[in-house]
Amino acid sequence: MEASLVASSRGHQVTLYEKERRLGGSLHLAAAAPFKADMKRYLDWMTKKTLHGLAEIRMATEASVDSVKADKPDVLIIAVGARPFIPEIPGVKKPHVICAGDVMKGDGEIGQKVVVAGAGMTGCETGLYLAQQGKQVTIIDMVGPLEIAQDAPSINRRLLMQLLHENHVEIRTEVKLDEIKDNSIIVIDRQWSRRVISADTVVLSLGFERRAETVEAFRGSARGFFVIGDYSMPRNLMAAIHDAFNVAVDI
Repeated sequence: MEASLVASSRGHQVTLYEKERRLGGSLHLAAAAPFKADMKRYLDWMTKKTLHGLAEIRMATEASVDSVKADKPDVLIIAVGARPFIPEIPGVKKPHVICAGDVMKGDGEIGQKVVVAGAGMTGCETGLYLAQQGKQVTIIDMVGPLEIAQDAPSINRRLLMQLLHENHVEIRTEVKLDEIKDNSIIVIDRQWSRRVISADTVVLSLGFERRAETVEAFRGSARGFFVIGDYSMPRNLMAAIHDAFNVAVDI
């Protein structure tokens, strides 16, 4: 959205493809929790601004190599994001294992005892969201105690840690998820001891990986070719906006 707004405001003829029926992508998931109201307001403002902008928007239309080539663009900007990283461990495909984004979508049934694998900002916010719904939440990660939610801004991190404490979220650090069973998980600590943690639902929040095959399929579809957002490195909203602005300004 940022790239299309900046490019069109500078006189370029812009076509924006969006495969879903709404603009915003993964920002809808990031802004879903009640305590993310500020981000939701930003999303609503950005969506309205884009819909009333100068770009041609093709909603519910996934871009293909053929459709892009048919448009004969001078420049192609790829902003396809990243997908959740799924570790290759026993039990990871069991039906009670879901990704953090699925929690925010409301996909799948969440049990009473929940283990969130990943103590980054997303994992901690997901754990808090579930705890506020009355779930018994345990967050696990290989990092040390001082590295919990380290990717969050310092002010946000302090408040997040306070809310996790107030909502009785247990955090177990310096343990690695080793196996997922039907009603529990097995973790390994730094002394290589295996421990069992009860879990009705396991939520994965272990980072993201690039959609490399999607990007490579489009390479060569236009003389100018730029990739922005989480493909270069999964980061936060501010980084994505800066990427888009800088590329659109330089076209």
